[in-house]
Amino acid sequence: MRFFGLTNVPILYTMSPTKKKIYKIEKKTRGQLAIPVILGGGINGYGLVRSFSREKIVPLVISEKKDFVYYSKHTVELVLNDEHQSYLLEVLHNIQKMLSPQKIIIIPTTDRYVEFIGDNYNVLNDLFLVPQPNWNISQTLLKKSLLYEVAERIKVKFPKTVVVHSIEEAATIDEKLDYPILLKPSLQAGFKNVIGWNVLIIDGKEMKERIVNQLANSDLKNNSFVFQEIIPGSPSSLYTFTSYSNRESEVLAYSVGRKIRQNPPDAGTIVSGKVDNNEEMVEMCKRMIKETDYYGFSNIEFKKDDRDGEFKLMEINIRPGIWNYSATASGVNLAKVMYDDLLNHKSSVVVNKKKEIVWANFIFDFYLAVFGFKARGYKKYGMGLWKWIKSVQGKKVDAIFNINDPLAGIMYLIGLIRRNKH
Repeated sequence: MRFFGLTNVPILYTMSPTKKKIYKIEKKTRGQLAIPVILGGGINGYGLVRSFSREKIVPLVISEKKDFVYYSKHTVELVLNDEHQSYLLEVLHNIQKMLSPQKIIIIPTTDRYVEFIGDNYNVLNDLFLVPQPNWNISQTLLKKSLLYEVAERIKVKFPKTVVVHSIEEAATIDEKLDYPILLKPSLQAGFKNVIGWNVLIIDGKEMKERIVNQLANSDLKNNSFVFQEIIPGSPSSLYTFTSYSNRESEVLAYSVGRKIRQNPPDAGTIVSGKVDNNEEMVEMCKRMIKETDYYGFSNIEFKKDDRDGEFKLMEINIRPGIWNYSATASGVNLAKVMYDDLLNHKSSVVVNKKKEIVWANFIFDFYLAVFGFKARGYKKYGMGLWKWIKSVQGKKVDAIFNINDPLAGIMYLIGLIRRNKH
């Protein structure tokens, strides 16, 4: 497995955070038993920063580029420029040496960082607290082909699926599934760079041949891919179980929510959602975690099939999801539960069954619903202002903007305006 173009990076000592940055980290984290190091910024990383800040815990964020998280008063962000990205392992080791005897907790927020941890698990697990199992266990949930084998074994339903182990095998997919078809990589790394999205809806044979040709001419040509029937229903039929489980695979904290909107609207990343508990789904998710001996953060997505009313397993992410802060806002601070568990502090099971929260990147959600979807050809998902207001009714929490950390929100907005100018 490769990370930033390098495989199993040896521990060198050629790169360190600046003394000024280390002093800032030491000053902000003084008195903490452990320092969470969040791999990746953006909305996902910032959600964890906000969750830790509620408990007066200051994390360090390591990211590949300077983003709005850099300006948060609740963290210190270390940016790795392009030429140094390959040396993440050395950077982590140097941070550990400089901040000793404080313990360091490593938390990935993207699939690439998940795979980085898996690939270097033995080295990292010796030096840090890592809330992620070894790569053999992780792969069982990450690889779609293995995941659906587990689902079948414990009688959890999933969409009709065909797994191919090289893109050449996709030539006859038309004989097995009806269009439109959902295409996913078995493992995420690299797929978005080639295709442009994490998943793709293929609407016919001509598009399939074009995409297959595109993948055949990439480094992914010998990877496994998943072709899947599309479960009918709107994004509001998509439910997510966000949890943290201990080394005994006992779920210590969880929250359930369903999407309101996603981008792109037919198969994409959540932009707005509502915390909304569902016990039937909770029990299925707990069985999956126990069956696979998994521990750490998980983000399990199901879709309720309009045809039979059954929940169908879509995917699992073994990391916090982009709307992880929705759990904290509803009373379930997954980050704090993880922190206490890794430090062997007693923690009772924390769940939310009643409090409903609407979480959204409200500026972007408003733009997509009222203007963006129509402009991008998704007219049926567009709506007027009043309908949008009704769609996000309830107690609200913004994905980014909050009165206690205004500069981060301002810098996000400036970045959003700049990106849309190009």
